[in-house]
Amino acid sequence: MSELIEYIEDYFENRLDGEEKHLFEARCVKDESFARDVAFYIAQRKVLKEELLRQKVAFWTEGESKEGRGDHPAPIRKLKIRRWIPYAVAASVLLAVLLYFTQNSPSPRRLAGEYIATKYSHLSQTMDGSVDSLQQGIAAYNNKDYPKALLLFASLYKAHPGNRDALKYAGIVYLRTKNYVKALETFEELAHAQGMLSNPGLFLQAVTLLQRNAPGDKKLAKESLETVVQQQLEGSEVAAAWLHNF
Repeated sequence: MSELIEYIEDYFENRLDGEEKHLFEARCVKDESFARDVAFYIAQRKVLKEELLRQKVAFWTEGESKEGRGDHPAPIRKLKIRRWIPYAVAASVLLAVLLYFTQNSPSPRRLAGEYIATKYSHLSQTMDGSVDSLQQGIAAYNNKDYPKALLLFASLYKAHPGNRDALKYAGIVYLRTKNYVKALETFEELAHAQGMLSNPGLFLQAVTLLQRNAPGDKKLAKESLETVVQQQLEGSEVAAAWLHNF
């Protein structure tokens, strides 16, 4: 139980990174029990703040009344609150969660920007020590040499059309360099690729549309995210959380 409380507290104290925040919010949407825990935390934190304020006001008032008599005001009693109490009616608890996330939810475009910055600031390399074109491209990408990385990824995919990683990474380079037209074309090709166990193409199309933010892009992105969720494609958990911000 203490780990759950710490996890919830980490979210509200901004100690989670971008992707961890998205997963937290997605869990609030999918897991009713967890949503109730979060709502209770919100309610208890508010109660705690109000009680501490009440005690401070009482302390100051008592201090002013006793100052003339030379008495010492009584110290503020340590507030004791049970960590967990029986939950209130489910509807009111879930309402607290919805109110919090409605008031504090960032825009879909901001969510996409944070996702890109967190997820694709760095590409992971394999540990086998090989130095092929893909690994060279990843190394160039991580060194922010995007033109070289793109050349390596595109050349590799042209020579080996079955290398979906090269196609995906080429699209990510286009996305990072804000060439949204090419990024969308690349991710569309990826989305239609056959034989992949996990295909992020449609989700990355939605991310690109949200970042471009041209007229109509938000609507198209929402439709893509809905399809990702319905078909349980790669990125479905993040997509489910984002859809509540439209």
